[in-house]
Amino acid sequence: MKPSSLALVSKSTVVLLIDDEGIRAAIHDVLRLKGYDIIDELSLVRSMEILREGQAQCAIIDQGHPQLKMPAEIIPLMCAAVPAVSFVLLVGEERLGEAVTNLPGVTVLTKPFDVMKLLEVLPPVEV
Repeated sequence: MKPSSLALVSKSTVVLLIDDEGIRAAIHDVLRLKGYDIIDELSLVRSMEILREGQAQCAIIDQGHPQLKMPAEIIPLMCAAVPAVSFVLLVGEERLGEAVTNLPGVTVLTKPFDVMKLLEVLPPVEV
């Protein structure tokens, strides 16, 4: 999506930074059915560009993504760079999300998680 098309971006756009194809596809399908616009992005750098440009209001990030070798250090930097964005961090073990649990705008969900819990923490779909 080009910056010139920002006016056309939905207020309910979510970036998925998830390398596991099965998890990404399942979340993508559920969010699409609920009315969210989805930007699938495997690059951490490109995801941050999208968020800085205001093309999405939320990012769902898998802690196991290969570009997040140290999520406890990277997630706070991401939050500081785009404070208006909400982040959902998916972790394999609860202890892995403890370092970022208290950051404003960050929700940690331990896999497997109830998809309804994910929907509860996302910004509402605007029609």
